[in-house]
Amino acid sequence: MNTKTLFLASVAISALLSCGNKTNQETEGQDSLTAEDFIPNDSDAPGLINDSTFIGIIDGVGTTTHSIVLISTGEDPDTVAFNVDDETDQTNCHAILEGSPCQIVFKGDINDDPVATYIETPKTYDDAIGRWTAEDPMSGKPICIELNVCGEIKVKGLKDLRAVSWKIANDDLGEITIVTKGYEGEDVDVKATIAKDGKTLALENDNNVYVKN
Repeated sequence: MNTKTLFLASVAISALLSCGNKTNQETEGQDSLTAEDFIPNDSDAPGLINDSTFIGIIDGVGTTTHSIVLISTGEDPDTVAFNVDDETDQTNCHAILEGSPCQIVFKGDINDDPVATYIETPKTYDDAIGRWTAEDPMSGKPICIELNVCGEIKVKGLKDLRAVSWKIANDDLGEITIVTKGYEGEDVDVKATIAKDGKTLALENDNNVYVKN
């Protein structure tokens, strides 16, 4: 399957803020993920796109069996567990991480133990997760931006970056958006770009180069 499937060609995550049972536990200033944020405009339903394709957010991975759980979004979100076997094509599955957008092509009845034949996840989500550090050129003190699953973010050493969440902006270009709060409480988006090798991050209007460690 071409890597530019209908999922990654149109994915634009607005906020990966909640996972699994934490769906209703929103952080102040954050918005719930909606189906329109990752499902193509020409699709007529969230979650199930056609008879064999499901798009959603990874909600968990089976511990005793090989399975992956996806949850769609909307007023009535669907949760589906897909079986994964040795024949499942994971060529374009960069990582199975909680909160990551994911497309699964499956066989069988979606309501009766469907088997995943193809799994695709965005590279940028996998690359972004972790601690990114730099040194303040003025004070010599460390600066740290920590990106976690489900859009969670922690920032140390950057007082002006009042970050509340992060999201994928453009998977093809390795771009993410850090959602911050302005001094009047408004949302302010700050763009960051991850290098193709996944080792460095550049922040908009910031001359520092952040290294993943």
